[in-house]
Parts: sequence; structure tokens; C-alpha cells
Amino acid sequence: MSQKFDWKEQGLDRAWFEALTKLLRLRHQGQVETPTRFDEDADDDGQVTSEMDCSSVKALPLMDFEANRLQRQFLDRLAELVANQKGGKHVAATAMSVFPDSVNVIVARNDGFRPIDKEFLERSQSLLRRIAATGQDDESKGALWTALLTHSESRIQGYLVDLRQLLKRYQQHCGTTLKPAQATVSALDLELRELSLAAFGQHPSTASRNDVLVTRAHTIHKMFSSEDFENLGFSASSGLKTATGYLGRLRTSFHTLIAAAERLEGFANIQITAIADKKAHGKRSKKAGSDATEPWSVARTFRQLGLPLTDDNVHTLLGSAGTKAKWSKAKLIQEFGKLRSPAWEVHAEMQLLQYSILNSPSSGRMFPYFGCSKRSCFLCWSFLGLHQGFKTRGCHGKLYNLWTLPSFEGSRPQEMSKIADTVRGLEALLTKELLNSNTDAMPLAKESTIGSSSIHTILPTFERPGLADTVLSYLDNQRLNTLFPATDNGGETEHEDTIEALSADNEAATSTDANSGPCGNFDCEKRTMRRCSRCHGRWYCSLSCEEANLYSHKFVCSRGAITTAEILQRDCYDDKLPEDPQVREDFGFIRCKNKKEESHLGGLYQGLFKALDVTAAEIHSWRMEGVLTEMIIEKFSTIPEKSRGGYYPWFLRNQQVLDESRKVVRDEDDPDLLVQQMLAKARPYLSPSDQNTRVEDLVPWAKQNCFIFLAILLDSSHPPPTMPNLDLWYDFGFAVCVNSHNESSLANFYMQLLLGNKLIRDYFSSLGSTHYMPSDFPTCSFEQFWKAWEAGTLMSLFDTYGSHGARASYGESLDFQFPDLREFLSYPGGHESDMKFPRPSVWRLRQFLATEGANVLTAAPMISRAAIEYGFNPELDTRTRLDLHAFWTKIFQRDVRTAAVDRALRRGILDEVADRWYGEPVNERVRAVLRAVSEAGRTVSAEAKQEPSDDDMHDMWKSPHVYDEAEELSEECSHTGEGHSNDDYSTAQGQSEPLGKGKETSGWCTVQ
Repeated sequence: MSQKFDWKEQGLDRAWFEALTKLLRLRHQGQVETPTRFDEDADDDGQVTSEMDCSSVKALPLMDFEANRLQRQFLDRLAELVANQKGGKHVAATAMSVFPDSVNVIVARNDGFRPIDKEFLERSQSLLRRIAATGQDDESKGALWTALLTHSESRIQGYLVDLRQLLKRYQQHCGTTLKPAQATVSALDLELRELSLAAFGQHPSTASRNDVLVTRAHTIHKMFSSEDFENLGFSASSGLKTATGYLGRLRTSFHTLIAAAERLEGFANIQITAIADKKAHGKRSKKAGSDATEPWSVARTFRQLGLPLTDDNVHTLLGSAGTKAKWSKAKLIQEFGKLRSPAWEVHAEMQLLQYSILNSPSSGRMFPYFGCSKRSCFLCWSFLGLHQGFKTRGCHGKLYNLWTLPSFEGSRPQEMSKIADTVRGLEALLTKELLNSNTDAMPLAKESTIGSSSIHTILPTFERPGLADTVLSYLDNQRLNTLFPATDNGGETEHEDTIEALSADNEAATSTDANSGPCGNFDCEKRTMRRCSRCHGRWYCSLSCEEANLYSHKFVCSRGAITTAEILQRDCYDDKLPEDPQVREDFGFIRCKNKKEESHLGGLYQGLFKALDVTAAEIHSWRMEGVLTEMIIEKFSTIPEKSRGGYYPWFLRNQQVLDESRKVVRDEDDPDLLVQQMLAKARPYLSPSDQNTRVEDLVPWAKQNCFIFLAILLDSSHPPPTMPNLDLWYDFGFAVCVNSHNESSLANFYMQLLLGNKLIRDYFSSLGSTHYMPSDFPTCSFEQFWKAWEAGTLMSLFDTYGSHGARASYGESLDFQFPDLREFLSYPGGHESDMKFPRPSVWRLRQFLATEGANVLTAAPMISRAAIEYGFNPELDTRTRLDLHAFWTKIFQRDVRTAAVDRALRRGILDEVADRWYGEPVNERVRAVLRAVSEAGRTVSAEAKQEPSDDDMHDMWKSPHVYDEAEELSEECSHTGEGHSNDDYSTAQGQSEPLGKGKETSGWCTVQ
């Protein structure tokens, strides 16, 4: 049996390494060093040179430098394409082995590959071979472009959301007064107007829309310089250029892939290999063994560092000059203990390193560069450099304490020894970083590779927690963005996409000249002799670059106390509404009636900071002197009336928001009125005969249920997993979602189907804007909707509406994003549907997992019964219950099909497939629970075989999709599902009887 890398056998202590990473993770939120780029590939946007972007196949031999550069670009672009969704688990890396007449490209991903990813790689491999072999094969190039568009649809949609919001603001800015001073500016304005028409217009299909928009955005980004955008006079001009770059980046990737196929040797026989999942995951085990060690305590770690464990030493090690937060022993011990997870993480770059060691080409060579969809973390970058000198596109400087090595199983002893030496070198580096002077807090660096993270809009993501449960508990849930689905972070918890600041100075890594350094704005490639105008520390080539980095660097270089005005300024530059309570009080947000008004007020302050160049010090001074309102009016009065935008006229009508003596009743403070308003908005969608009918009198029950759901959608919201008397989250398929971001996306489809562009138009109406009103598009009627839901044919409506043709209907997009939704919604709706046509109980398990603080003793009976069936026995201790919750949550996040989980439960083999589904061995507490659950499943299954078949019922719910585990769980079985009697809906610890379950006219509320 081949040996794995053993820390103790190599004279290493894994717990010591882990302790070091924990301490560095706690300091500056893991930002160990300033970001760096691979110097030889400073052109990190991946643009293909004109010489490479030619149409002739290998017309001229590439010089070694050009070939190496194109190889690096190809690897980076392919990694980006594979990582077609946001979130740390989707990060991808690529490597290349070059042979005399072929090329082998290896692809790894942090959390493995889905079938759709492997299909994309196989398709790309085939097309690249044909392009390399035949040269002028426009058909193959067209097919490759279509494949890229299809696979990147989710990313494109996110970029399009950002671009649309900026284009709307640009249209408001333009009005009728824009008079460009130069021909290039005029040409850019015309191009942006054409782009706006394409972005908001209708298209034959989603694919054709994406084709037009990506191509046009790429052309604009390449054709016009940053100076051209600045000359527009638009406050967000730099963001607009960045947004076109984001949307157009797919075209750059396409050109790079074509250039590589046409110009690099061996692509006619290219082989693209996805690394198997089973080698991609680390372990954390407490089983007896040489590699099992107890984690080090804080005291032991400090002793090893040679430091007494005192409050002063703790703060010296972890604190930063200029920060108010004080580190102490108690705080460190508490935070240190939190950095513990049942799972290690083997990053994609380390998976590639393991592959290169185990599969060293005999007749070829390994290209010494790994392509990455993001910059590498500090540990990956350092380990690769120490071990074999491999480079990646750069390092974002962050450290993650869950990072670990692959098993390296099968490596030769000399390779194991080399790995151990590299670990020792890495430990020395970590110790040095930890004990180095720690005087300045280091801003978090972005990990994305083309500009800042997602461009947010001033239009808010609604948050209204704390309303009375007796009204509508759905208001506790995160509310949808008023205009478009949420796009930032994909609901993931990893830090890769939650970038809070732009990058820091790169001087330490690249500068050898004390009189100059690279610009601190990481999106700028210039070297400069100019320093920050405030602290004279960091390099900034211009005031515009300094301002671009303002909302991160300001809090590092500021010498005085941070004022609420400075926090407001940072929030404005970050395009988000203030959350700090004192900021909200000082600047009027607390006196807005609702989030729309808060959005308008935020837009006003953005205009002051970005367009009128008002400083935070001025805003602070105005507020302290009691002249904030007067000075805002004075500032806006200096610009032409038609150029003041829409936020200032709104402010003139609502100056009371800055009156500190005024108390405002917010919409959500009057629940009865809020419900009345919600229902009033929804009534016009009813048939004339029903518009004056009380909600509780609407019949059949399906109409009543759908009407309440419509009222929630009209409030730019979606239902939470549990609501008093209602089950809307489950009824309308949100159980297929794995996080709140997914739920927002699904709700947006419902909004588009029923409401079209109404919510967007309502927003602009509330602002009083007349510059831009988006045209509407076809929607289904409410009667069509509730009847389709009742009949189980709702997906047919989604198939009918949307942009018609190709992949453009809502149904096809939903199938792509939510493969289980079509089956889920195929069950008839209605107050007795759960009893007649029960879905598998695994769906109620997902509802249990999605409910914050869910408990089997207080949950509704059908939810509680499902949770118990899957192991949540009331007698479980707290730790086991939390571990089991984490286990099931990760199972569904890893895209294990729900039907496969149900089959495994019925066959009694959950304990056998758990490790494979989880991606690593589960801990013994969870395994013991799964054994008990599996034993119960095997007993029920044996008894069921002796009873009459229930194939008819099985066929009614069986999914039309191919399950990921079909080969493992191919045997058909009958399903006991979640059938129940009316007693299932009886009260549970004070929970009142749900609406309509068992009768058609039970009441939801008393208002009409």
C-alpha cells in the first residue's frame, strides 16, 4: 500500500503549523502581505497582442517569450472559464504538460467538478483540436464561442446587472445637456447609448442577447481609454469602464483560446483532464494514528514563540497602530477557539502540484506556471515558490487557516522529504511574518483579477428584521434587490468574493527604488514618485487613483479619529447603505420611511462626494454647525438644473429627513398599514369579481395562497422558510435553493413572470424620474399563474414566457440554475396536495436546514418528522446536532441530487455514501447517526419488499433528470415520502393552524 504524507513521520507537528496560521488569520483578517503579481505577466487582464490575434495558423514561429506568455494567458483564461460561478468553492486552476506533438492540460477546482463542467471541458477540447488542425474553421470557432456563452451565463448575468445599474445612472446624468468636448467622447457617448438599448431591449434569446452585449462591451472597453471615460463628466465613469471590462472579458478569453489553438504547437492533440474529486480533499480526524494530534492551545503557542502570554504581548502581536480595537488574552483565546472546522481545504493549486509530482511526464516537460481563476492565497503562493518554483498570476496576500496539503499518496520517498523541507521553510516564513513589526493594519486586498469586486448599486438589498411575527415573519428574511437579483458573493461564506477594500501598496514586493514605487491603486500599472496626499506614505500616481482607493486607504492613513462623515463617505464609495447606527442617525437614514427613501438619500450623498467633490470633513463640519441642509442645497445650486440628477429634486421635497427633532413612523413600524398596502397593491391582479373579496374568502385555496405570494413579490421580497400559518417557501419551490442568493434569484424569476419591469418602474416613479422608464415585456396573468400552480404545470408557464427561443425562456434558465425545480413544481398545489401526492421527505429536511434555529421539538410536524428521519433525534447532544446540520448543509451545497439522497435513505446506505458525498471522511459523531439512520432504512426497505408494489405512486414523483448517483443507486424503490393526515398540521407549541390546510376558507388575516 502506498504511503501518504505523514507529518509526524517527517518530523513535523501539524498542530504547530495550524496554530501559526490561526494567529496570522486573526491578525488583519488574514492579510499577511501586500498583493503581488507575476512580474513577467503584468498585463493581467489577459489581452492578446495583435500579433497573436491573427487569423493565420502558425504563419510565423512564435518566439519563446511570446509562446510562454500565450501559454500563461491560455491557462489563466481557461481557469476563469471553469470557475463560472462566484464563491471560493468554484475557484479553479490549470497546468500544462508539453510533449513533442501534443499538450496535456490539467484542471482542478476547489470543490470538484459537476457533470456540466466536465461536458464543457470535453466540448472545448474537441473544438480546440479542430481549430488547431484545420485553421480557418469558422464553424468550430462559432461553436466554441457558443459553448463559452452557455457555460458563462451565470457570470454574464451578474455582470449585466452591474452594468445596467450604471447605465441607468449615466442616462440620468446625461439628460439633454451632455455636450462632449471631443470627438472621441462623442463617439463613446454614442456607443454607450447603443449599449443601453441592447442592455434594456428585447432579444430573440438569452444567448443572442449575451452575444451582442459581451461583444459590444468588449469593443467599448478596448476602443476607449480611461481618459475618454473621465471626459464624460460622469461621477462613476471609472466604474462604467470597469463594468464593460467585466462583461466583455469573455470575448478576451475567446480570443486567447483561439490564438493558443492557432499558434501553439501540440494543440491539434490537446488533452484536457479534470482531476478526480477523491484526491482533492483533506481530512481532519481524531482517530488513532501518527498524524492525529490535538490542537495547540494559545498558551502553548506563545511558549513556542518565546513570548509570555500577556495582554500587552497579545496586542503587540495582533493589534495595529491607529485602530481602536484592543486585543487581550481573553479575546484571543475566544477567537482562537472559533477557528476550527471538521474539514481541511486543499486548494486547486495544491491539487495540481500533487498531480505534477505523481505524473511527471517522461517524454515532455511541465510548464512552470499554474493558471488560476483568482490570485493565489499566501500559503499556496509561498509553498509553490519554495517547492518547485511554480508561479501563478499573483498572490492576494491572504492566509486561510483551513489550508492543508494533499495526501501526496504514491510519491517517492525523496519527494516526501522535499515536501517536508518545504513545509519547514513555510513554517519559518510564517513565524517570521508573525513576529515582524505589526504597526500598520493592512487593508484587505481583492482576489479578483480584473478590477474591483462586483460593482454595487445605490439601490438597496432590502433588510427589515424585527417585525412582529403576528404580521408577516417573511419580513425577517433578506429582501430582494428592488431592481435585479442579488449578484454579489452567490450567497457563499468564503472570503474570496466578500472584498471589503481595494488592494494595498505593492511596494515591498517590487520596489527597489526608494524614490518611486508602483501605484497603490491595483488597477493601475504605473510607477510613480507621487505619494498619498494625506499620509505621504503609499504611492499613488494621481489624485484619481488616490480617490479610487480612498475607501480602504483612508482608514489606514487617517491620523485623527474617524468621524461618522468619513464612514458615510466610505459607504458611498462602496455603493452601500450605511449600517452604522450613529451614521444613520446623523445623516437622516433613520428618518426615511422605507428603504427606497434611504436609497434616494444615499444617492444624494454620493452626488456630493463623487460629483461635487465635497469632502468628509466638510460634511462633518456642516452637520456639527447645524447647516447640513442649507449647504447641500447651496452645493447643488451651483450646477445646471437639468444636470442635478433625480436624487436632489427628491431631497428638496423631503428635507425633513435631516430634521433631527422629527420622529418618523417607518412603513414597517405600522404592521397593519403595511399589510393593507401590500394587499392593495396585489388586488388589481385579481379578476374583477374577486377584487373586493376578503383574502380569506378567496377560493379555491390555491388562488388564496398564490395571492399572498404575489403580495410578497410586489413588496420586493420573497418568503422565508417558515411563516405563521403559511408554507409559501416550500409551496413555490424555494426548497431547491442552497442559500439566500439562490432564493433571491428564484424570486426574481417569479417577479419577471408575473410583474415584468413593474418593480423597476416603481422605483423610478418613487424618485420622480422622467429620464428613463424601462419598457415592459410580456407577463402571465394571475389567473394563469394560480391555475398552473394548482395543476402542477407552473414550469410550462416559465417555458412560455421570457425571451423566446434557444435558451432564453425562463424555464430553460431555471432548468440550468435549479435542476430539481421542474420536478418539485410538477406536484399539484392545493390544500390536500401534500396528502394525495407526497413529495419525498428529503425536501422537508432541506426546509429544516434552511430555518434558522430550527428544532425538531418545535418545528411543524411534517418538518420535524423529516428531520428525525434523517438523524435529528431530539436526544442528540448539541455538538452532534451542529455537526449533523453542517454535514447535510454541505451535502446539498456540493450539488448532490436530492433524489439520490432520498434513495440512499430508503435503501439504508447513507453511511456508505456519506464520505463520497461529503468530499472527505465524516467525523465519528455524524457517522454514528448515519449508521442508525441507515439501519432503520434497511429494516423498512426489507419490510417494504414483502408488501405490494407502489410503482404508480413512485412514477408520479420520479424525476425526469439523470441523477448524479444513478450508477450507485440504480435500483428502483418505493418512497414513503411525507404523507400525513390533517393531524400533521395541528399546533406545535403555540403555532396556530396553517391557512387552508384542511379547509378552503381558513383565515390568514382580518384585513380586506
